[in-house]
Amino acid sequence: RLPNDFYGGGVAYFTDDHGVAETYAKSMSKETKTPHIYHASLKMNNVFDVDHSFHGDKLKKILPKDTEKFATSAGILNAGNADQKYHILGKLERGEIPLTGHQVFWGLSHGGTKTTEARNHLIKHGYDGLRYNGGLMVPGSKKDRKSTRLNSSHVSESRMPSSA
Repeated sequence: RLPNDFYGGGVAYFTDDHGVAETYAKSMSKETKTPHIYHASLKMNNVFDVDHSFHGDKLKKILPKDTEKFATSAGILNAGNADQKYHILGKLERGEIPLTGHQVFWGLSHGGTKTTEARNHLIKHGYDGLRYNGGLMVPGSKKDRKSTRLNSSHVSESRMPSSA
């Protein structure tokens, strides 16, 4: 685990490509000089996925109380549409604006500045994991995944080191 991980909690990077795992493990072990690759089985019941779409009741249930700050941080309310602010906020509160999980997380974390607050909000709403496509941030296949256990007391079912 990185000391200042972007999403908070324990971090695991999932891929079915050993070469990608090895390259990423090496890049993340610059301080220790020792890359670690594990084979793991992990069971999470309700994973918040940045690739999912949130609208209707699903969106309404996860919205925080301050929808204006959320909308601004999520990028759906800005200076270009400020004259429509109340119309946009009304549609958001009714769940009529479809958002990606990335937009929802960005809104909950105030643009990425309060990820612990977003993490706690997701846990409060029953999520036990967060998943985003690591390929958006680092080169690799679409199968690369970064998942974060939101509840750090949750332990994976098994861990077996593999040869790196």
